[in-house]
Amino acid sequence: AEAEPIVDEDAAPGVGSYSHELKAHRLDMLRGLLLTYGMYHFDLGYCQGMSDVASLLLSVMDNEADAFWCFVQVMDVHGFADNFLSDENGMARQLASVRDLLALADAELMAHLESIEADNLFFLYRWVLLRFKRELLLEEATRLWEVLFCSHESLEGLDVGTFHLYLAAALVTIHRDALLRAESLDDCLRWANSLKECLPLAEGLRRAESLVMELGTKGREAVAPCVADVDGGGGGGGGVDH
Repeated sequence: AEAEPIVDEDAAPGVGSYSHELKAHRLDMLRGLLLTYGMYHFDLGYCQGMSDVASLLLSVMDNEADAFWCFVQVMDVHGFADNFLSDENGMARQLASVRDLLALADAELMAHLESIEADNLFFLYRWVLLRFKRELLLEEATRLWEVLFCSHESLEGLDVGTFHLYLAAALVTIHRDALLRAESLDDCLRWANSLKECLPLAEGLRRAESLVMELGTKGREAVAPCVADVDGGGGGGGGVDH
């Protein structure tokens, strides 16, 4: 019962620019799915940002039960649950892994980000938290998530739940010139926000695949702390106001 007001508050904004894609009954299903998950995974409960994840699944499904079990799979097998740990350790590990990938892929850029105190990569927080869902149009986000969920099966040496980290690093290197001109973390945040709905996704995916192969074992070591637990798991409480 305590979760209901929070879910009600977040459900419609969580759908965001996709509201026109979801009929009213789907918004009702979104509310029901999130409340059910809060009881199913009681230790984790409902956290801000989960509505973004669930709304994308419901945009391609018209069955609450199917969407619910898909949501459970996404949260527990593909690592989303770690994004909502109350101590934010899950997000800290992922941003640290992107930082390590960048240090391997573009040491000059990483050194510049350190010099302007932006090496925490907080400007990539929303990208990582929601797997780029708020940065893309619905059709693009849906295609991307399909790639993310099966990439470990098609890319040799890639572990479950880590390709989005390579993609984040790839997109940063593609835009290295803009970031080399940045003079502060605020500049980096403005840069990231300016890319909403205009990320060079196709180029980014190609570059991310190349990074997986080029970085090899060193890349796997960089993302090792973030490998998804295929036996399930999760924590509780993150947020998207970053």
